[in-house]
Amino acid sequence: MSKTLLGLDQLENSNPNSLIIANSCGTPISSTNITFDDNNKNLNSGYQNLITGQSTYSSIIGRFSCISDSYNSTIMNGIGVIGTPFRGLTGGSCIYGGRDNFITGGSYRFQTLGCRKFNYPNRIESSFASSIIGGGINCVYSNFNSSIIGGHNNTVCYGRDSSIIGGSDNDIYQSRCSGIIGGYYNSIYKSDYSVIIGGAYQSLYYQDNTVSVPKLKVSTLSNDDTLTKILVADSSNIVSYRNVSSLGGIGATGSQGPQGSQGPQGNTGTQGATGPQGFQGVQGPQGTTGVQGATGPQGTQGPIGSQPANNLFAYYNFI
Repeated sequence: MSKTLLGLDQLENSNPNSLIIANSCGTPISSTNITFDDNNKNLNSGYQNLITGQSTYSSIIGRFSCISDSYNSTIMNGIGVIGTPFRGLTGGSCIYGGRDNFITGGSYRFQTLGCRKFNYPNRIESSFASSIIGGGINCVYSNFNSSIIGGHNNTVCYGRDSSIIGGSDNDIYQSRCSGIIGGYYNSIYKSDYSVIIGGAYQSLYYQDNTVSVPKLKVSTLSNDDTLTKILVADSSNIVSYRNVSSLGGIGATGSQGPQGSQGPQGNTGTQGATGPQGFQGVQGPQGTTGVQGATGPQGTQGPIGSQPANNLFAYYNFI
């Protein structure tokens, strides 16, 4: 069932500082925790909040929060308790003085061990058009147009147009248009237009127009051999550029000189030792029989021998 906030003409006569909350049918609903100061136009909704001093046109929605002597300022969803340690007038988030300021967040933690209570409120003091969104124990003090978004125990003071985003225990002091993004225990002191990105224990003291990073990683680097500026760093790691020509540069390639005369022939080296005799090779297969030679010419017939006289019979028998 939706609820609507009725106009000022519908304030209860019996309690001029209370505002009537009604449902869509106009039936009043309890307004015990919602009060409206018609004189100063302040709205207080929640539990044990306090709007005090010369505050006008200001509002609190939450619990244990406080606005004191501030104009047109708001705390939403502040939370805390009255306990130890005690922070602020009521233990929750606070806006003291200034105007057009805005706070959300702040936190409370109950530690079971030892039953200890801890308040982590956000606080804006003596500032104009400044804000704290989320986080805990963040403080903007005596600033114009400055802010803290999230994080823990961050402080911006005595400056203007500066911001801290996340991180823990970071601070900006008397600086203009400067910022810290994340990191731990980083500090900017009297440095305008400067930024610290991440890291821990980084500091900028009297260094305008400066960006500080602990390490720089570039995912993609392009190459251009026509460029003539290179990055260099001084003893304080302040990066500047210098022209390649200031390093002397590389001269033009000279013409090739004449060929030198041939040097004398070197001495002959000593002969190396004779290697061991190799093993005898195996006997090869027997060769094939050659072709038969041609028959030689027939010899001449020898002379006829003499015939004995008494051998005629024998001769004829032989024939």
